[in-house]
Amino acid sequence: MAFCSTCNRAFKDDAALSMHLRDSKVHDPESAVTAEDAGWKCVRCETEYDSQDELKKHVLLSEKHFACAACLEGGKWQDYLTKRALKSHIWGKHKHGPGRGSDGSKKGGKGKGKERETPLDGFFASFAGFVYDARLSPEASWKKLRRFRGWKGPPEKRSEEEEDAWRGYQGALVREVEMWFGDEKDLTAWWTLCKAVGKADPPDEIRECKKILRTTHVNIVDLINWGRKGGNEDEGKKVRVFKSVGELKEYSVRSRKIFFKEQLKSYGGGNVVLKHLLRVFFTQGRRLVYMR
Repeated sequence: MAFCSTCNRAFKDDAALSMHLRDSKVHDPESAVTAEDAGWKCVRCETEYDSQDELKKHVLLSEKHFACAACLEGGKWQDYLTKRALKSHIWGKHKHGPGRGSDGSKKGGKGKGKERETPLDGFFASFAGFVYDARLSPEASWKKLRRFRGWKGPPEKRSEEEEDAWRGYQGALVREVEMWFGDEKDLTAWWTLCKAVGKADPPDEIRECKKILRTTHVNIVDLINWGRKGGNEDEGKKVRVFKSVGELKEYSVRSRKIFFKEQLKSYGGGNVVLKHLLRVFFTQGRRLVYMR
């Protein structure tokens, strides 16, 4: 095994590490060391261990690390900067897999693990009698729910029942974004976002990723749907990118793929999407409609 201490990543052998250093202009080859040269060293804590198993145990149990047990078992070093970033990774990559510190065992030992329920899954499944299909896009499921409940008319004439459901739907969208896209301090979250908009080989620095996304206009509900359909694991697929905010606004309003300010007033997290891809479209009464 070989480590690149600059970006805190492990590679299966020296050849893979050399390829990484060759393709990454910001990395100094001298910063990378093999496991044989440095023992089993924690690249974040600068502590050395006698075996790979001891290093794994340290990473999984230490409060300084947010590591993915499933990736470590598969020989990949996945150590995230925040708990939020780790949670996003687990939901997106290991729908059936273990989380931090888990041994992957199933309770009862029978059958396959049940696929994890996302915030949107939980919201739509909460309506008794409603036949929910997780393969549908979020806005398609919302339209289907409206038909099922007999809710008709424009948004400004919603019943109290529909208004409560709409707020629940909006809240689920926010939590879904947090799940699929990690923290703004985590480079992996920026890589995921860059790949979502078609940047197959994203930069190795957050500030460079920001430059790419600063003038990129995408619909956030589309980003959620990208994640739900495989996202980063489905090579070649990307989210529709718009040429201007005006073009995106027309699309978002027409398709009802929007966030309302009420859902974001109390948001204090550091999600890469909710912190960097939201912009006010227009004022609708006292409601500010957000999208980017």
